[in-house]
Amino acid sequence: MQQSFTPSAKTLEKYAELIVRFGLRAKTGGKLKPGSVVQYIVPEAAKPLYFHLQRAILKAGFQPIGTYKPSWEEGYNLEEDFYLHATKKQLDFSPEIQAKGTIDQIDGVIHILAETNPNALKDINPKKVLQRSQAQKKAVAYKRKKIEAEKLYWTIALYGTDAMAAEAGMTLPEYWKQIERACYLEKQTPVDEWEKINKTVQSTAKKLTALKIESLHVVGEDIDLTLGIGANRQWLAGGGCNIPSFEVFTTPHWQSVTGWAR
Repeated sequence: MQQSFTPSAKTLEKYAELIVRFGLRAKTGGKLKPGSVVQYIVPEAAKPLYFHLQRAILKAGFQPIGTYKPSWEEGYNLEEDFYLHATKKQLDFSPEIQAKGTIDQIDGVIHILAETNPNALKDINPKKVLQRSQAQKKAVAYKRKKIEAEKLYWTIALYGTDAMAAEAGMTLPEYWKQIERACYLEKQTPVDEWEKINKTVQSTAKKLTALKIESLHVVGEDIDLTLGIGANRQWLAGGGCNIPSFEVFTTPHWQSVTGWAR
């Protein structure tokens, strides 16, 4: 699916290398060993990045399993068409044998987000989408278990499209410029930049955990909210699961949230 703008091969080469070499790592910093099997799931609209991801995976010494998905577009909205014609039995079906086999074999998985139709499901009953999601729970839980055991590394990255740029009120070249800046793709070696950033955010997370913060009070024009952190909460840091990975985060205690937000 052709977009109005394609980043240079050099930019995509750096991006792919960053996703593979920095993105695929454990929470504790462990990295994939040579010979590891890496699945990369890429929509049709991101075909140029699919090409460079395959090369980066091969150069890293991994075994590639490419999953190339058709993008949703007017006239060929595959996801909408599924919900329009699927019976209840089809909505409830989950290819668990296939999913389990894939999860058992892979050591890393890369998801590329390249939205071409942000309103693809606007006319579909949300209950159908929820029903389909519920049917996938066993496969998702099986995958999550392997991730939590640090035997499966994952990362998610964006590939800018005309639809994504339009939603942000930008041209596609402007949108890609933001991706390049956020990911430090303008640097000679983006992976080295991210190794430095990762040390900073991981150190920050450890310091925040050591403070044993009991609550946070967020105040602003549209908010006055107190969030209880709860006992034994840890602060975690990005580490590569998202590209870029600046975030330092924790979870509030759901029974200790008071106030309002507009």
